[in-house]
Parts: sequence; C-alpha cells; structure tokens
Amino acid sequence: MENLEENQISLKEFYFILKKRLKFVLSVSILILSVCIIYTLSLRPIYKSTSLVMVEDPSSAPTTDIFQTSMVQEKNFLSNEMEIIGSWTVSEKTIINLINSEYKNNLFLLGTRPYQSNWLRNLFYFDDILVNATEIKSSDKSALVKYIRKLRNGMSIKNQKNTDMIEISFSTIDPIEAALIANTIVDEYKKLDLAWNTGEMSHLKSFLVDQIDKKKVELLDSENLLKKFQEKEQIFTIDENSKLLLENLISAESKLYNLKSEGNILFERKKYIESQLTDEEKKLIDGVSNTINHRLYALKNEIALKEAELITAVSQQGEGHPVVNSIEDKLEKLKNQLELETRTLISQGISVADPIKYRQSLMDSVINITAISAMIESKVNELEKLVSEYDQDLSSLPQKILEFARLSRDLNIHSETYSLMRQKLEETRINEASQVGSIRIIDEARVSTSRVSPNMKLNFLAGLILSLIISIMLAFLIEHFDRTVKSLDEIESYGFPILAIIPSMGRDKKNKKTKKYQIKIGNAEKVERRLLTHEDPKSPVSEAYRGLRTSLMYDKQNNENKVILISSTGPGEGKTTTIANLAIAYADLGKKTILIDTDLRKPIINKIFSIEKDPGLTKYLSGNENNFTKIISETSIDNLSIITSGIIPPNPSEMLASERMVELLDELKKVYDVILLDSPPLLAVTDTLVSMKFVDQFFLVVRAMKTDKLGLKRSIELLKQANAPISGIVLNAVDETTSYGGGYYYNYYQYYYGDK
Repeated sequence: MENLEENQISLKEFYFILKKRLKFVLSVSILILSVCIIYTLSLRPIYKSTSLVMVEDPSSAPTTDIFQTSMVQEKNFLSNEMEIIGSWTVSEKTIINLINSEYKNNLFLLGTRPYQSNWLRNLFYFDDILVNATEIKSSDKSALVKYIRKLRNGMSIKNQKNTDMIEISFSTIDPIEAALIANTIVDEYKKLDLAWNTGEMSHLKSFLVDQIDKKKVELLDSENLLKKFQEKEQIFTIDENSKLLLENLISAESKLYNLKSEGNILFERKKYIESQLTDEEKKLIDGVSNTINHRLYALKNEIALKEAELITAVSQQGEGHPVVNSIEDKLEKLKNQLELETRTLISQGISVADPIKYRQSLMDSVINITAISAMIESKVNELEKLVSEYDQDLSSLPQKILEFARLSRDLNIHSETYSLMRQKLEETRINEASQVGSIRIIDEARVSTSRVSPNMKLNFLAGLILSLIISIMLAFLIEHFDRTVKSLDEIESYGFPILAIIPSMGRDKKNKKTKKYQIKIGNAEKVERRLLTHEDPKSPVSEAYRGLRTSLMYDKQNNENKVILISSTGPGEGKTTTIANLAIAYADLGKKTILIDTDLRKPIINKIFSIEKDPGLTKYLSGNENNFTKIISETSIDNLSIITSGIIPPNPSEMLASERMVELLDELKKVYDVILLDSPPLLAVTDTLVSMKFVDQFFLVVRAMKTDKLGLKRSIELLKQANAPISGIVLNAVDETTSYGGGYYYNYYQYYYGDK
C-alpha cells in the first residue's frame, strides 16, 4: 500500500513538473522540431528504381551435361544469387559499362554531372557534388574503386518472399539515372551468369576441334597406308577365322580408344574447372574425394570385377547373349548405387563449402568427374588386357595377313575415334547454343517520380518525438538544479507548521474588483499594491489572509499575544504585502490594529497606504517626538492605524534595540489589540533578530519559486539561536502550476468563494 502511495506521489510530481515547465517544454520542442523540418527540407531528394528478375532453380532444371554428371545444388540458391549481384565483380563490370557508355559525361555516380543546391542545403552543408575535370578512364584503378564503392552503397537487393524473384534497386538523386544504373546492374549480372554457364562448353569445344583435326589426319594416314598395302600385296580379304578374330580385336580396341577419348575430355573439363578454383577449394575437393574413395572402396571393386566379367563374357559369348545381358543389368544397378551414394557423400562433404552457387557447383563437378574418371580407368585396364589377348592370338597369323589386319584395325580405330569426337563436338555446340542462362528479366527498372528519401512524415514524427523527449529531459534537469522552495513538504521538513498558503495574486488578475498599480522605490525597485483583503474580500487570497489571522489567534490562547513580527529570508518574498493584508484582516474582525514599519532601511508601508513617511517611528525613537500619538497615521480602513518608518536613520539596529522602542510598544499595548511589525529580510541585516525580544509571535514568509532552500535553512538556524517565538511559516505566492501541492488550497476557496 505504501509503495502504491509513493508511486502516486511520483506521478503527481511528474505531472506537476510538466505543468510547471509547460511553456519551456513547448518552446524547446518547437525549436527542435523546426530545426528537424528545415534540415529535412535541405536534404537531397533520393529516388529509387527497381528491376525484378526471376532466377531459375538449378536443381529443378534438367542437366545438359554430356556425361550426365550430377551437380549437388545448394538449397538456398537465391541467397547465393543475391551475393553474386552484390559482389565486387558485378559492380566493377557495371562501372566499366557506364564509363564506356554514352552517358558517362552526365552521371552523378561518376561525378560528371553538377548538382544545383537550394538555399536550405547551404545552411547545413558546405560541400557539393563536384564535377570531374579530367576524362574518366576504366584503367584508372583508384577512381574505379571509388565509383564501385559508391555504386554498392546505393544498391539494394531483396528477395520476394516465397518466390524465385529478386528485386535489384538503385537509389540516387536523379530518377532517370537510378533506372539506368539498376538496368545496367541487371544486364551485367545476366552476362556473368551466361558466361559461367557457357565457359566450360567453350573450353571443351576448343579442345574437341583441336582433337578432331588431329584424328582426321590420323584417319587419312591410316586409309592411305591400308590402300597402298592392298595395292602392293593384292590382299583384299582374309579367311573367316582370321576375320572373326580381327573383328573382335577391332571392337575391343574401339571401345578402349573411345573410353580413352572420353577420359581425355573429362580431364580437359577437370583442368578447366580447377583453374577457376582457389587452393583452399582444391584441398577441400581432395579431402572429400579421399573420403568418397575410402567409403565406396568395396563398391568400386565390385563394379571393377563386374566390368572384367562383362568384357570376358562379351569376348566369349558375344553381344546379346543372356549371360552378357545379366551381367550388364547387375553392373547398371551397381553404377546407380555408386552414383546415389556419391551424391550423398558430396552433399555431406561440401554443402556449406562456399556461399556462391557457381563455385559450389564447380567443386561438385570436379568430384563427380574424378569419380567417373576412376571408373573409366578401371574399364580401360580390363579392355587393355582383352586387347593384349587378342593381339597374341592375332600374332599367330601369317606376316602379310597380320600386317593387313593391323592396318585395317588402325583404320577402324581412327574412324571410330574421329566419329566419336565429331559427335561430342556437335553435342557441345548444341549445349552451348542452348545456354540462355538462369536469369529472366520480369520487369525492367522504370523512372520513378516519387522520392524515397527524405521521408517527410517519418522525419516529422521522429523530430516530434525527439523534441518532446529532449525538452522534457531538459525540464527535469532544470528542475533538478532549481534550489528554490516549491512544495509544502520541503517547508514541513523543518518541523514548523504552515500557518497559511497564500495563492499567487496573479491568479486574480482577471478579477475586475482587484486594484493594482506599481509604486517606484528609489530608482529601480517596484512593489505591487494589492490590498485584496480590503478591496476584494471574497477572493481566495483574502480568505488565505483570514486563515493566517485565525492561525495566529489560536497559536497561544491568552491576551498577551499582542505584538506580532514578520520577516522573510530575502527581499521580494512578499512579507510587506502579507502583513498589510493581515492587518486589514485583524481590523475587519473588530480588533484595534496598528501596523508599524520597522524596516528602517527600505520602508514601503507608507507607499502602500498612500500616507506620508514622516513623522514616523524614527522621530519618536530618536527623541525628537515624545508624544507617540503624533506619529500614528489613521487609514480609511476602520480599526487600522499606521506608524510609518520616518526618516531613514544611519543606525537602524541601535534605534530598534533602544528603551524608547520598549516604551512605545508598552504604550501601544494599552490602546491596541494587535500590534504588527514589518521588519527587514532576516539574512540581510540583524534588525529582525534585535526586535525578537519585544514580540510575542513571529512568523516567516517564504515565497514559492523564490526563496532559496539554503537561505531558508540558514534563517531557521538563526531564529533558533535567537530563541525566537516562531509560530510557523507562511507559504506565499503559491501557483498550482509552479508549486507542488499549493493548487488544492486555491481550488477549494475558488470553488467556495468564487463569483457565481
């Protein structure tokens, strides 16, 4: 319960501080918000153009590989593609394209187009977009790096959720340039993708063309040699047994050389791919390949045995025999099993090897080519054994028949190899021509007329929130360092009762019954005449003074409490106004009241009541007047008399401490019911402390938002040391907007006594 009350008090204090500093908070907020708005208006407008492309998932497309090698594609291929788009390579190609284009002399990106600043921008910035004085060249590496960084800073890449679509955007201060650069980025990205897809095919085509030229020469040589031999030896055919043996040998050698040719093609592919990889990637491939070879060793051996068994069966039984077909079926199943397990091991080995899909697929290809090459090598070894056996059988033939068989065999081998190379070349050309890339442009970047930055609404909202936060923080900071008295609790902490809470007279400035004017004192000071107790008796201020009168009357219930002294810690805290209105309150009660101005340094009682200052108190105390009645001035208010200060003396403290002062008070007690003394500020001079020995009651006036806490503390210490008869403290000039807790009093009396 206590915690709840503390929280409520904290909220009330928070509300009070905000209400009190409301004008400050609003002023600072408006100032900061104005700066934010002006700054926003000074910013360069930014326009963004976006191109939409679709990237085909490589895992869903059919393979065009010549040997049907599998490539394990990364699942998050769109993330890889986004990395490629934002890569340094694509950015560099884009900049080079722009430098070589017709627009190179009119682009903000390249610094070749001037920007016209507005006057608001000149308030905040001293820089501007400078135009290059020299011609831009793509060979200038330092300039190229600068442009690439600017390009990447303005580029944004985003994947549309649950689609294969990628948004490629570019932002700059010109909408036309934004569209141009966004489309150029897409073009370079598409070119790079196509180059990656056709690079291997181009290399392989070049290799095959070179090999075909060589094989063609070898084929022609073989034809010429066989033709010359036949013309010379007149041998155009051989017997059936020799013919069958030669056909088997040619068939085995054809298969052998075809496999070797395929092996050479795979080797060239592998060499090209490895040239695209780093040393670390090559080491990774070796590690994965070793792991695959180790885990699939038994399966590979079984396939090698089946290959040897198949070759033997073919040589003995011939093609199409049931035994041969059975072995081929088993061998096909083993190869499918090997391919499946190889895929699995590759996926486990390098699935996270590289964030770029292209490089991932390159490494997959090398591993697959290595695996296929190993199987080809195993089959080549078995075929070489078979060819060696056929050679031994063929060596038993006559020399001329043997030479004829050799030449015929060479011709067939070269012809088969040449045909295979031509076939592979055509397949490669078809594959290269069919490569259109995996990028499809759905929407080209268009010129946008809507700016994306600055966001006026967002900046205004952010500025509003920021201004409120800063202004409120400053208000609390000022409140923290404000050392004046603001609340009732601060006064009650000294252990003295609060006799009255006097509302600020400014609250009644709209009341027509209140008469107010200012009186000059000396050359600078001014006081406000507000005898509200007499002029507006129904006002909350008047009621507060009557409440003070009641508190003093019931402080000590005896008839000896006639002399009441009032003071404050410093000037301008309202003690004179308070005692003047208190005097009227006593007079209104029918008490014969006299008000004495004992402030012999800066007296103002005479000005408040519009009476002459002399004769006054100093005339009697100095002995120039012995009849005290002659220094008393009557007022227009019944039961209220005034003794002014008189001429200001050189020794006020000594005069107030004199026996004449005691005699005067004794005489006045016989005539008046209440004697009120207005004394100087307590901390300014010792006059108040000197007067303490003559009085029955004393109260201190504290002005809200004026009296310093340290000054109040020091004043109370002095009063305690002087054993002053302190009745309590009056909190003056309380305004509910500036003094915490003071508004309740005003509101109660305003409700009860206010005009109907």
